[in-house]
Amino acid sequence: MRYARQLSLALILLTAHVPVVAQQQPNDSPHLGVFTKPIRPGDLESGLRIAYIFPQSAAEAMGLQVGDEIVTLDDAQVPNRRELTKQLRSQNKVGTKVRFVIRRNGEKIKVKGKLGSWRKTMGNFQSVTRKRLYGKPLPPLPPISWWDPKAQNWAEKADGLAHLKGKLGIIFSFDDCARCVPKRYEFFQGLKTRGRSLPLDPLDYVGLYQSSAQDEKGVTSEHAAALFKGKPPEFPVAVVLAPEKPISPEERTKLLYVLQHGIVVLDREGIVRYVQIMDEPGHDFRKALAEIIKDLQKTSSSGNKP
Repeated sequence: MRYARQLSLALILLTAHVPVVAQQQPNDSPHLGVFTKPIRPGDLESGLRIAYIFPQSAAEAMGLQVGDEIVTLDDAQVPNRRELTKQLRSQNKVGTKVRFVIRRNGEKIKVKGKLGSWRKTMGNFQSVTRKRLYGKPLPPLPPISWWDPKAQNWAEKADGLAHLKGKLGIIFSFDDCARCVPKRYEFFQGLKTRGRSLPLDPLDYVGLYQSSAQDEKGVTSEHAAALFKGKPPEFPVAVVLAPEKPISPEERTKLLYVLQHGIVVLDREGIVRYVQIMDEPGHDFRKALAEIIKDLQKTSSSGNKP
């Protein structure tokens, strides 16, 4: 019963401080829907080869294929992932027409089509990810290095999630962009700080820093360290995909709960109860967390759990 009362307090605390702002969806953005890798392994300036195409994406509709080498986008050369991202981001409207020249089996081919919707593409993949993970133990995390606040540096941990055992665990990913820091990192920092008012906090957190600069040696760790030194974390944090330990684009699709600034809620047994890979934590997250806490209340009150 004591645990149930403490969970009731946690529920009140959480729902009182999670604003219902995500009902107002953020603007959409144009989206191609591919993962790429350098044509020559280890040479980031050797051009790009498509390694994965998201289902129901613009790339799929255009007829792009895994293995295609991107030569130009709207007549501009594409020597690296930075340039591809820059050119795609310059298109500010879903449905914008684009032209590619790609090399397939040694032959140059022209491909054209319209950029798709990020919300539609990732919404579809969020449904796939939820079905894949819900009700199961969390899959192994990708290569990560943990932040040591005393040493102000990175360290390895045998089990960086051990402190979540027996608690509700919230794992979220983020970076240091102007929107992500307040909407994710500082948001969960605030929940952690307010949670200290409980006799026994049934919640704990893990933050996973992930950056679009992950393929540039040392950049991800440097950006994360600068953030953590300026805004010390209230819970364990790690940098995901250290540059010296890359994973394949195909594997990344299995880790979108980390790589797409996602949120995962684990119950006290470590089972996935909620997955989000779109938007900031808002109404959807608030509703799901409240339901999970109510379920724990019922279980604790019935005496099935200590």
